[in-house]
Amino acid sequence: MTAQTHARMKVVFIGLISLLTLSAFSATARPPHPMIAYRLGPLGGPFHLYTMDIDGSDVRQLTDAPEFSYFDWSPDGTRLVLASFQGWLATIGCDGSSLQPLPLGAIAFPAAPAWSPDGTEIAFQGVAAGQNVDIFVLTLTSGNVRKLTDHGRNDEHPTWSPDGKWIAFTSNRDPNFWLHDLNGELIGLTRDIYLMDTDGNHLQNLTQHPADDHFPAWSPDGRQIAFVRRGLDTQPHIHLLDVSGGSIRRLTNFNKDKVHHVGWSPDSQQLIFDLRNTEEVRSDIYVMDRQGNKLRQLTHSDPGILANSPSWFGIGLNVSPVGLKQTVWGEVKQDKE
Repeated sequence: MTAQTHARMKVVFIGLISLLTLSAFSATARPPHPMIAYRLGPLGGPFHLYTMDIDGSDVRQLTDAPEFSYFDWSPDGTRLVLASFQGWLATIGCDGSSLQPLPLGAIAFPAAPAWSPDGTEIAFQGVAAGQNVDIFVLTLTSGNVRKLTDHGRNDEHPTWSPDGKWIAFTSNRDPNFWLHDLNGELIGLTRDIYLMDTDGNHLQNLTQHPADDHFPAWSPDGRQIAFVRRGLDTQPHIHLLDVSGGSIRRLTNFNKDKVHHVGWSPDSQQLIFDLRNTEEVRSDIYVMDRQGNKLRQLTHSDPGILANSPSWFGIGLNVSPVGLKQTVWGEVKQDKE
């Protein structure tokens, strides 16, 4: 990265600090009740960060700055980590104040940050030295960044297990599971959901399917990983992977609307996601139970407006998968110990 690039980034950060908006919370307090953060903006951007109550009320705009691509809550809810299209990571208070850039060195295009359950580290995807996309982990106290994957294909969208010992992510590294049409012609370098420990070892392909599996989200109780799968029909649907045994079942069956990002309620009883209406070119935030029932719409966007990438903060059950005997990673866990 050149000195001119560093200078431009400093200017961006100064501008962001002056543009971030303030609201009713103090900078150090966590939200007083469960809350959902999401992105909102017109097709083509810019997108800004908003919060709302879990019933869709009390909408607040947190940022008024260059748009963000991804974000995640800190475990205590006092801060959020943001990834910008301009190539940096930063944290802000849950009220939109106190922006703090994160040191990433020469890692470019950081995205999909995921805060560790103990709050000490942030996993993210990025590009080092012009290579493909890999998974990195930043230790907040020291500023040290370690590279967990190093492969010729792309590794993306990390999500932590609730006990903080494992990271699931997506990768298109295995040609045996790339998507082909009915005539055997290659359609795309599709992704699977993979698992590794926090040192980047004990790698496993969890889904092993030619469809495109992406946006994994580990349930707070540790029992399931939700993800979005898109196959030959190009229609993405939410699926659940049972960590105990590895079975996969499909939850949604939308005919035209397209599911994108998926996440969990803090008690693991509900799923939250955005659904894009392709005819009216708008997207909204929805909630359903973990059986795929009781669908509720939380936002009501106008045509051309996209509400997406929801993330739900609240105090959950805090059930750790430690002690579960018949898990997908049980055997490698025993080998590691």
